[in-house]
Amino acid sequence: MKLYRNLFVNSRFFYAGWAVIALFVMAVLVPVLYWVAVLSGMVLLMLAAVDILILFRTPEPKPQRITAERFSNGDKNEVAITLQNPYAFRVKVIVRDEAPVEFQRRDTQMLMLLEPGDEKQLRYMLRPVRRGSYSFGLCRAFYESPLGLVQRMVCGAEEEWTVKVYPSFHHMKTYELMAVADRKPDVGSYQVRTEALALEFDQIRDYAQGDEIRAINWAASARVNKLMVNQYREERAQQVYMLIDSGRVMEMPFSGMTLLDYAINATLALSRVVLQKQDKPGLMTFSSRMNQFVPASSDTAQQQLLMENLYRMETDYSESGYEAMYLAVRRMITSRSTLLLFSNVESMHSLKRKLPVLQRLNKRHVLVVILFRNNELEDLHESPASGVADIYDKAMAGRMMLEKEEMVRTLRKAGIRAMLTRPEQLSVQAINAYLRLKRERVS
Repeated sequence: MKLYRNLFVNSRFFYAGWAVIALFVMAVLVPVLYWVAVLSGMVLLMLAAVDILILFRTPEPKPQRITAERFSNGDKNEVAITLQNPYAFRVKVIVRDEAPVEFQRRDTQMLMLLEPGDEKQLRYMLRPVRRGSYSFGLCRAFYESPLGLVQRMVCGAEEEWTVKVYPSFHHMKTYELMAVADRKPDVGSYQVRTEALALEFDQIRDYAQGDEIRAINWAASARVNKLMVNQYREERAQQVYMLIDSGRVMEMPFSGMTLLDYAINATLALSRVVLQKQDKPGLMTFSSRMNQFVPASSDTAQQQLLMENLYRMETDYSESGYEAMYLAVRRMITSRSTLLLFSNVESMHSLKRKLPVLQRLNKRHVLVVILFRNNELEDLHESPASGVADIYDKAMAGRMMLEKEEMVRTLRKAGIRAMLTRPEQLSVQAINAYLRLKRERVS
């Protein structure tokens, strides 16, 4: 029964069988071909029997799938399949791996040639666009001998193989370099902080050529009879909260991912940088009410705590309640903090309704509002027009783009820091916004 389930007839066998049938047909006109056809059929069956024997007499060379315990959302994640050749001859192996249904992939068929005793790996990449649990199916390997008449199917482990997809963490170390580097190529730049812009006193040291005259500590200089200067460093242990709007406006998709997914990925990357700068990252998510709250902390487990809270976060398709968010912030964030608000506002009318709340929030904290550009509108506006309808669409796209720019100007006129970014650039832009705040002089 096991042989019946795992035995597959190869196309070469069918081609040879059709050739034998053709000989029998031709034997009607040329009788001598009858015995040639009979002999050919017997040889074909004998070769098939030999092929079955040499393939199935060896214990099953099970393929082994290797993946990380968790995948990074929005990034390419590697899946490796280890194959062995226990035979004394070279084999051709066709691998068909059942990727999770969420990927809708039917092209995970790979081919490899293995020499006797070889052990090699096949690799392919998967890019999830939603967080959650993904279940793999069976990994099947079809072994074929040099005769190539039949195939032996071998399945890997039959238990369910589940991988959890977390918010993007692949590039966290790359973004972490932005906390100490002067420039990150291709993604934006910023200045490294200098002592003149630092916020917190560090120590008194000897004057060195190039130090600012304003930094000289005359009292200390008089005591030791030489010039001494005050050295400063960035203020530390500041609370930095990421406020994520999880209402229906954040369900808008771009490149397969929702705006909420981009905001979650940016939050995770930013929290890494905040910890690197010795500040305290925290989290609040809200829709019609406050959903999640993680108090700001510099604890080593804070990064993992944020990731676990963001892992299963989804929009609830409700209208975002900014009044409820303001009351929650006032109740739960008592000390003055930096707040980075990730939201999506599609009209000036909607912004004007939210503006009074944002102004009150900005009086108590340092608020940065991060809005999203609409990539599809920008692409439509830049595409050539082929008719009157296209011209109208381009005009409407341009109008909506200008309205987005007007929203940012309105927020800035109200004294609120604001920025407009494309979804794929959100992580870098959010980190840059935080680093700019670190360099500002306290008034």
